Amino acid sequence: MKPPSSGANRRRWRSQSPNGWRRRAVRKRSSRPGTWDRYEGRSLSTSELLDVFAEELPPTLRYEGKSSLDWFLNGWINGTSLPKLELRAVKFTPKGTGLLVTATILQKEAPQDLVTSVPVYAVTGGKQLVLLGRVFADGEESSFHLSAPAGTHKIVLDPNETVLTAPR
Repeated sequence: MKPPSSGANRRRWRSQSPNGWRRRAVRKRSSRPGTWDRYEGRSLSTSELLDVFAEELPPTLRYEGKSSLDWFLNGWINGTSLPKLELRAVKFTPKGTGLLVTATILQKEAPQDLVTSVPVYAVTGGKQLVLLGRVFADGEESSFHLSAPAGTHKIVLDPNETVLTAPR
């Protein structure tokens, strides 16, 4: 399919082309000047797109402290599993004005090397959900500890179903 010669129709054609969503994602996500320049005029592979995203990762989203999304590419883009996530051994310990929550995430029906970034929420008195953080479930069992607000009575994994998992 030949692109239109100019104007709004050309811009619309480029944004709807197979790599159009990638271009928009890179432009929108990148805060560094010139990030897009190195890819201008050519197709962008999935690996290259993830490299650009990895450059922008905040420290809290870096698996093992590395600014890389290889774990995501290997386990989720190139992988085929749908893990079943379960929460076990939840303990609440008073700490200051809040609580320290310790627990274990079980990642079942998945390869041993699958890494999953799991959002962990607290349920407070009024059944309000409060994001405590994200935990990297690495392998079958992953223990964690997070701070929670006073009044927390329950911990839930991914209540908004943002992680692709086996049916509950």
